[in-house]
Order: sequence, then C-alpha cells, then structure tokens
Amino acid sequence: IIMIVIMFSSAVIYQIDTLSPELRNILLYNPLVHFMEMLHGYYFYTLDDRYVDYEYMFSWTIGPLFPALWFYIKLEHRIISL
Repeated sequence: IIMIVIMFSSAVIYQIDTLSPELRNILLYNPLVHFMEMLHGYYFYTLDDRYVDYEYMFSWTIGPLFPALWFYIKLEHRIISL
C-alpha cells in the first residue's frame, strides 16, 4: 500500500505541470518528483524542467549517504558476521 502511494505521488505516470498549483506545491516536497521531472525533461525535449530543483535532489541524495556510510563503518563486523 505504501508503494502505491509513493508511486502516485512521485510523478511517474504524469508530469507535474499538468496538476493544479496547490497540489503541485505539495508534491514538490517529494524528492522523487524532482528526479522524475528531470528524467521527463531529458527524455522529452519539449517538456520544461523548471520545477526541478537540483540542490534539493543533491541534498536528498548525498545527505543520507554520509550517515549510512558512517553506520556501515561502525557496524561492519556485525553486518558481515550475519
């Protein structure tokens, strides 16, 4: 059920500029929307990617990476021994 909600809220099926401004503002908090809009913009040259915020995508990609790597380094022996 959670995956269905995430899929419909991530702009996989539709472009974000076809939605109403109120709904668009809410959905733009989802970082997957920015990734999907970037892919739509690269695939279809006629689409405008003005809703893609590259800093937001970068922070949601790199931000969790460093804590995850830190936890992996700290717990590497436990993870490998399982």
